[in-house]
Amino acid sequence: MRTSSLVIMLIAIPFGIAAVSVAVQLIALPELPHTAAVHWGESGVDGYAPRWVLPLLTAGIYVLLALVPVFLVVSTHRASGQPPTNIRFVAATVWATTAFFSVALAGTVLIQRGLSDASQVEGLGPWMLAGFGAALLFGVVGATATPSQTGAGSVGEDSGRKLRVEEAETVVWSSTERMSAGALALLWVVIGVAAAVICTLGFLNPGAWWLWAIAVPSLIIGVLVVLALSRIRVSITASGLRLRSGLGISLVHVPLDRIVGVEVLNSSPNVGRGVRSLSDGTRAFVLNEGPAVRVGVRGSADLLVSVRDSSRAAAALRS
Repeated sequence: MRTSSLVIMLIAIPFGIAAVSVAVQLIALPELPHTAAVHWGESGVDGYAPRWVLPLLTAGIYVLLALVPVFLVVSTHRASGQPPTNIRFVAATVWATTAFFSVALAGTVLIQRGLSDASQVEGLGPWMLAGFGAALLFGVVGATATPSQTGAGSVGEDSGRKLRVEEAETVVWSSTERMSAGALALLWVVIGVAAAVICTLGFLNPGAWWLWAIAVPSLIIGVLVVLALSRIRVSITASGLRLRSGLGISLVHVPLDRIVGVEVLNSSPNVGRGVRSLSDGTRAFVLNEGPAVRVGVRGSADLLVSVRDSSRAAAALRS
């Protein structure tokens, strides 16, 4: 799949959905009260903001929820020539999320046309249902229309080389694998934008305590996840293979006697970045698109780990 086709599938089409919504809102905007309803609670409208906030919010949500994750997918595609294995999930999520908010926010504007006071507006229920319907429709279409991965990463020759270890010596090998600076910076930008959006909504709705109750723990979890996945420590000792997160938490430990095979890969298979389970059950720990090792584990799923010095890591595992 060409990069241009991937951009059209994941950026251009959701952009068209959001653009139609913004256009509808801008056309109807002069007919809205200068202070428009932007939030509904159990007893009706409980949040107001300048009317121009609604189209701006639609555009902002598109940038945050569509462009940011798509950037990671496109960068992966350009580096390897193949879309990641989760490309259909990404497409469905981007299309569905964009469709839901585009419909819901357009409905928020349309139901306030001709009102002199935004407090007179009725409920948003029908438009929310329409938004869920649009999300379901576009999610299915996005997943169906997006081609899946057609190839795998390049597998290098595995010479089976072992490290020379004397009888009194113990093999100890370790390496810290770090996420690329660009990808890490992008994740922090996402966290920062999310925090800004949450603070804005919180100030617009001072009585919405539940917003803070959900958002603050979510942001804390997000920060911890980014810190944990910013780097992974790979160590091979007499006790086996161990992976530790950037927070020092042990992610995986495999005793050496359970390792049944080691394969050196010239490049990480196109599975995206992060920690995930692949369709064949393999547990993948991939921070970069460079070299990797695949480790066969007796009685458990294989491991796929991105390692810069994959040949030396494989040699240490065989020793």
